[in-house]
Amino acid sequence: MVSFSFPLIFSSISVVTNLYIDRLAIISLLDLEKLGIYGMAYRFASISNLLIFGFQNSLMPLVYKHINERNTPNEISKIFNYFSFFAFVLILMSILYSKEIIILFTTEEFFAASDIIPLLVISIIFSNMYIFAPGIFIAKKTKLVAIVFIIGALVNALLNYFLIPLIGLFGACISTIISAFISTLVLFIISAKYYKIPYQFRKLIVSLILSVCFAYLFIFLFHGISILFIVLKFLSVIVIAVLLWFQLIKSISGSSLIYCVIPPDK
Repeated sequence: MVSFSFPLIFSSISVVTNLYIDRLAIISLLDLEKLGIYGMAYRFASISNLLIFGFQNSLMPLVYKHINERNTPNEISKIFNYFSFFAFVLILMSILYSKEIIILFTTEEFFAASDIIPLLVISIIFSNMYIFAPGIFIAKKTKLVAIVFIIGALVNALLNYFLIPLIGLFGACISTIISAFISTLVLFIISAKYYKIPYQFRKLIVSLILSVCFAYLFIFLFHGISILFIVLKFLSVIVIAVLLWFQLIKSISGSSLIYCVIPPDK
């Protein structure tokens, strides 16, 4: 128990440090006004944590309970598709509606926060995807978890102090996205060595890229705020969500997933 838990102390410290590196870099390289804008954007982006907590609280007990069942890796892959669907829709909505949300709930000095909310949503989602890399925890390789998170925090710090002077708050967001992506990717690679899960990464990456590109193209073409644009955005979210549903969810069978979550009585 001690050998398993002790390294997690350092990984937890790294995670907490990682949360504040961007703010420390902003206040040292920019000013308090920019820090206030960034903090406001992060408050709205943190809503995405609700999605993370929902899956986090249900996934790991499910994995440990059914770890020795032959079909469990396939079921985790299917759950990851569900997670990706909701995450992609959330990212899409953050891109399309961040400006309206900021204008509705804040004052003029925070309007610039709307540009970085989607990037922070992406970084938060990437930062918490490690829950779908259970192999490293199943193998009790928590020392590797600590090392990965410590390196991720160092990469985040270096990128922040390099990119913020170049592109301001966007540099802080991009630094967090890159470090979170690298950490998560490494954890997935290591986890696959101990517990292989057949994730459909190619399909997921293509779906994410197309959704983000469509959303930013829409914003570029219809950048104003009006009732018509709000309605068009809503309709576009529905259309993209339906396409994502058929791409990520409809193609998978639901029967075995139900078996995994609620196994039948023997």
